[in-house]
Amino acid sequence: MSEKQVLSESLVLLYEPKNSPRNPDYLRRVQEFHTDTITERIGVLCISEVSTDILMWSHYADFHRGVCLQFDGLSPFFATAHRVNYLADRPRINPFLDSTEQMMEAALLAKAQHWSYEKEWRVIQYLGGPDKYKFPPEALVGVVLGSCISSADEETVRAWIKGRKTRTNILRASVSRTAYALQIA
Repeated sequence: MSEKQVLSESLVLLYEPKNSPRNPDYLRRVQEFHTDTITERIGVLCISEVSTDILMWSHYADFHRGVCLQFDGLSPFFATAHRVNYLADRPRINPFLDSTEQMMEAALLAKAQHWSYEKEWRVIQYLGGPDKYKFPPEALVGVVLGSCISSADEETVRAWIKGRKTRTNILRASVSRTAYALQIA
């Protein structure tokens, strides 16, 4: 194929209405591609400012049978953490107008307002994709045992903490008798 033919076919594709940046279907396809790329290439660690929220224990700690890890927020490991933005409307990404930073913020740092009780922060790992990442041992300062943790799981956690070289507090969550709340002591 000659250079002139390639240019001609490229112009036809470029000016075809279905490939126009103004076409909502095309924008949707580009957004889906962007989202898929992010979920395959970027790792995200989600952390919260609060450890006493009943819903979060239900959602993320196996209905109070799990644990909550407490970290030193001043650890250099969390220096790149970003606060999540809670919004009424889903952000739209326009790869033709938005900067890479704007697109990443819209895709990685936005959640529905309904989740605002989580007070979430995120550490984003742009290289390596979703995977397991190690945090510095000294960044972990405490473990909160869920109010319904099994004896076997509690024993496992206590043995693990005992074997650590850095000091780590062990606390327990308990359900308040007077309010719909958790207490940690």
